[in-house]
Amino acid sequence: MIEKIEVTFDFNKLSKQIDGILKNDIEIKKKEFAAMARENIISGKLRSLKKTTLNQRKRGGGKGRPKTGSTTPLFYTGKLLSSIKPVTEGVELLKYGWYHNQGFDHYLAGEVAPRPFLLTKADNLKPSLKKRYKLMEKELYRKINKALTK
Repeated sequence: MIEKIEVTFDFNKLSKQIDGILKNDIEIKKKEFAAMARENIISGKLRSLKKTTLNQRKRGGGKGRPKTGSTTPLFYTGKLLSSIKPVTEGVELLKYGWYHNQGFDHYLAGEVAPRPFLLTKADNLKPSLKKRYKLMEKELYRKINKALTK
C-alpha cells in the first residue's frame, strides 16, 4: 500500500523558464554554427582548388581581387569569412558562400562541385564538432531538468 507520494518536479516553474532556456540555446548554437563554418574555411581542409583557379589567383582576378599565392579554398579576399555571423534570424553569409557549399554551375567553368563548409548535414560533422554539439545538447537538458525540479 502506498502511504505517501512526493512530487519532485514543477511544470509551472518549467513553463515560466522554457522560453528563456530555448532562446539562450538557440543563441549559443547560432554562434557555434558560424564559428564552425569559419573554422572550416580557415583550416583549408576543403576540396582543393583547380589549377585554373590557382593560376587566376596568381594573376589577380579583377573586380578588386588582388594577386595572391593563397591556395586556401573559399579564402581569397576574406569577404566570405567575415560575412559569416549570427543574426536574429539565424546565421548570415554572402550568397555565393551558399552556392559553394551546395555546388553550382559556373558560366565559364561549368559544374563546380560542393565545398561543404556549413555543416548542414550530420554526415559532414567531424568527431570534434560532434562532441561540441553533444555537449551543447547535454547542457540544454541540464537546464531543462533544473527548471523542472522543485
